Amino acid sequence: MIEPVISRSRLEYYRRFAGLSRAELSNRSGVSAVMIGKYERHEKDLKLAAYITVKALADTLCVDPDELIDKESEERADGTKEER
Repeated sequence: MIEPVISRSRLEYYRRFAGLSRAELSNRSGVSAVMIGKYERHEKDLKLAAYITVKALADTLCVDPDELIDKESEERADGTKEER
């Protein structure tokens, strides 16, 4: 498994790895670009999203849905832990 850069969400990491913009991911997955942005900025928790939403994003990015869900405790860029 490829680990994402600490400051990014897993969704953003895999989207960028796939070479897609938010608009492109939105068009291909059917999830709005606004919601994708909110998930990437942690304004909305992808763990609380409907499974069909997570599955659509994962299928579009060719990853397992579990790969898109951020870990419970993420380490910030400054080395401190952030509890989710």
